[in-house]
Amino acid sequence: MDIEWFLAFKDELFARFTNALKPFKYQVLPDASHFRVLALEPGYGDAHLSCKLEVVSVQTARQSGYEALSYAWGIHGDSLKSFILCHGNHLRLTSSLESALRHMRSEEKVIRLWADQICINQEDIHERSQQISLMRLIYSAAKRVVIWLGVQDDASHVAMTFAPVLYRGLCQHLQSQGTGSIQSDYYGKQLTGTDFIFPSFDSPNWLALNVLLRREWFQRVWVAQEATANSITTVCCGKDEISWDMLTELFHLLDTRTNTTRLLTNRGQASDSISFLQTLRAFTPGISDSSQDLLTVIKAFSEQLATDPRDRIFAVLGFVQDFKGVSVAPNYALDVKDVFLNLAFQCLMNDYGLELLYYANMTDDSAKKELPSWVPDWRHQPLERTVGSKMIRRSMFMAASSKKAVWGLDASGEKLTLRGRRICIVTDRGVLHPAKQYVSTFNREDPLLVKTFMYQGLIHEFYQKTAGMAKEVAGKGRSWEDILCSVLTRDYWEVSCGFSKALDIMRELQALASWSHALFEAYSALPRGSFMREHFLDFGDPTVDDWHNQHLGQTWPLLKVAKSLASNKEVVNQVFDQQRRGNRVVNTSMQMLANVPEITKEGDQIWIVYGCSTPFLLRPTERGYLMVGACFLDGVMNGQALTQNMGVEKDASLV
Repeated sequence: MDIEWFLAFKDELFARFTNALKPFKYQVLPDASHFRVLALEPGYGDAHLSCKLEVVSVQTARQSGYEALSYAWGIHGDSLKSFILCHGNHLRLTSSLESALRHMRSEEKVIRLWADQICINQEDIHERSQQISLMRLIYSAAKRVVIWLGVQDDASHVAMTFAPVLYRGLCQHLQSQGTGSIQSDYYGKQLTGTDFIFPSFDSPNWLALNVLLRREWFQRVWVAQEATANSITTVCCGKDEISWDMLTELFHLLDTRTNTTRLLTNRGQASDSISFLQTLRAFTPGISDSSQDLLTVIKAFSEQLATDPRDRIFAVLGFVQDFKGVSVAPNYALDVKDVFLNLAFQCLMNDYGLELLYYANMTDDSAKKELPSWVPDWRHQPLERTVGSKMIRRSMFMAASSKKAVWGLDASGEKLTLRGRRICIVTDRGVLHPAKQYVSTFNREDPLLVKTFMYQGLIHEFYQKTAGMAKEVAGKGRSWEDILCSVLTRDYWEVSCGFSKALDIMRELQALASWSHALFEAYSALPRGSFMREHFLDFGDPTVDDWHNQHLGQTWPLLKVAKSLASNKEVVNQVFDQQRRGNRVVNTSMQMLANVPEITKEGDQIWIVYGCSTPFLLRPTERGYLMVGACFLDGVMNGQALTQNMGVEKDASLV
């Protein structure tokens, strides 16, 4: 009781003390070429934080000797409960930044830092927009960037101490083995050429790494350019520190040279963090020589969280190497709609042109949203559509790309009129991929149901109906198997092993193992085209002739750990979540099968748009057409609609 009374008295005293202090007031910066650096004064333990702000010119930034801090503000903004004394007046902080400053503070000397929450007047929209444009320079000019993951706990300490040991062991092994990979039978055994024991599947080290990757820092969009701007970057979690370069390289090795990240980490937030690290590594200068254009960069980081939707664009500008004529700068005076509309308009008017349409996807709430349907709404992750999971394989198609694009905007800038050909109308929605119907089967954990899951999947009406649809439209020199393979494998269709051969693979897998989580992963390769290749097996593009014989044996590592995966509800549910945003195989008024977005309705129209490599699905309304998304229409992907004069040439006004 005495302790409770003391803590309550302490909180009350603290509240009165902070309320008695005057709020800190920022002085206006001289111009856009200056920024502030905080001088963090010495202190001990729980003593209050104190600092002063200095104004620095971008011309002298590298000589200023400051460190730049990268941290997560906190979940949902993390209410400003903490404070720092700034020139004797109080300035509110999130608890995340407070913990970082306490970690950075010296007991003996002033530490010079840059932290956006303090160094930018967040209440001044003009200054905020101006300073955001300098962030890449600010981080690159710092003598070091410190990534603050948060306070230390038991799991983080295990992960931060294990990571360097694992990295050294992997490097030594790979060097001694040439360019080989870590085989599945190395788990729990000593790696060749090292003294390192590669952890077993149930090692707490893997769980610790998994938990570390779930820290909020890995989810935020702003940290992308902060982590990659400087050649000297340190990752801190409490008192533990490791090199950023080592951490990213470690997960690159785990992801490309072992099946650890694919089979041992849950397919949730930790897996997303690994993908994020791989994306950052790919965008790091010297790793990839490819020029990164604006829309590619925005799409690459669209799964990262942003409290302000405008930051989905502003936060990644530092990565862009090729703007293709687009001029965009942070401007928080504009609302979200105006920012997205302005970007879309500039893309149309410059070298992107109608490429912009591939990033516009209808969502379930599209009827309520304020943006025109043809304008990408970056608040929604662009879904994996029928033409390329990474939106790059559409380059293999040429539905109408040989014809010059013809388009125009109305006076409001919100209605886009396109010239093209209406090819056909959706007459049969087909059947959605059956993954949703099996969630209850897994959750019930009935061994008999789980054991027969693969067989149920192969005889499911999805395949029965799509096969029947293909048989109905077969002819003119094309077999129904060829048509079905084409529409099911989508972007992978030209190099696919073929539907019937894929069925043979699935049946062989069914005979090889009874634990059907691994079987489900293989089975899911059918409707998702290259899912298995991209997410599980490390080999190049298979050909029709050698895929089956050469790579069936490589599924054994999957099968070996299938039992532990199948018994993990979280893993299974994450896999189903990936499948839910699926596609439909539909029939059309021209008796041509199409692979289309899930939300397609009967009556939607398939158009080829002049200047575009794939068809688009448009929904007619009283006001004009709504953009549903890109699609795959069998029989037109190589320009046949133009050469055979298919459909009706006309204009479509998108609203």
